[in-house]
Amino acid sequence: RDRLQQLFGYSVPGFAYPYGTYNEAVMEAVRAAGHVYARTTRNVEQPFPPDDAMAFHSCCHFLAPDFWERYEKARAGGVFYFWGHSFEMIEDEEWASFEAKIERISRDPAAAWGQVADLFSRPAR
Repeated sequence: RDRLQQLFGYSVPGFAYPYGTYNEAVMEAVRAAGHVYARTTRNVEQPFPPDDAMAFHSCCHFLAPDFWERYEKARAGGVFYFWGHSFEMIEDEEWASFEAKIERISRDPAAAWGQVADLFSRPAR
């Protein structure tokens, strides 16, 4: 974490487990490194608040076929957290589909964009 912060010149509060693989020892190492949260690849309907910030699950991958159903279910809990990688979008149509998702969420008057680390700096509801 310190090396990344020095290299990029900004705070690195979160961690993503490579391939989603983690266990208690890894979680403790990530916590000891000073991370505020760590993302898994497990999907849940209500990701926040997690049982442990070092095992923060998402709602879905951005290419999930049931993306919008998961969005609606997550809205009830207040946090919709999805993830993905830009390298997964090879064709222009995939980028256009992603941009359409961002636009639709942005038009939702009940939605607000935020940084994941900010969730952990406020008391849970």
